[in-house]
Amino acid sequence: LLRNKPDYYEASIQLGDLLMEQERLKEAVTVYNEALKYNPSEYELYYNLGIAYTRLSDFQMAKEMYEKAAAINSKMYGANYNLGLIAFIQRDYDTAEKFFENSLYGDLEAMSYYQLAKIYIHKGDKDKAINFLNKAIELEPGFLKIAEKENAFEKIKQHITVSVKMDENEL
Repeated sequence: LLRNKPDYYEASIQLGDLLMEQERLKEAVTVYNEALKYNPSEYELYYNLGIAYTRLSDFQMAKEMYEKAAAINSKMYGANYNLGLIAFIQRDYDTAEKFFENSLYGDLEAMSYYQLAKIYIHKGDKDKAINFLNKAIELEPGFLKIAEKENAFEKIKQHITVSVKMDENEL
């Protein structure tokens, strides 16, 4: 279909997604880039490219793609979250903090609060780390078990104040 109609956006997205599922990441990048020629303002293409480049460990290209996605659609919370992760990996905690704050919405809210808690641990601000960790756990109780295993939170574990009932199958 794409050979006959290369500008067919939906087919490009579906093929790219299928290639991603099959771990054929370089091919997915090619498909998404080809689709950009016909749809240069589609934030979803940039976001999907960001994911592909992240999985290929090309963080510079991933960052560029997420930034383009977020510039096109300011409500692209996933792009901001992933930009925050890249900045965090690069130990640019101030930039990571800004991106995580911009991703505080919906399904990403608890994860963003959790990442903000990690940032504040690294910055040495235990009070803010405790506050954000408690918010993350309040929104998503499964983060309690994750935080208990994370060495970064060793010094503040006793300050977790959220009371949660946990199922064994959570997160």
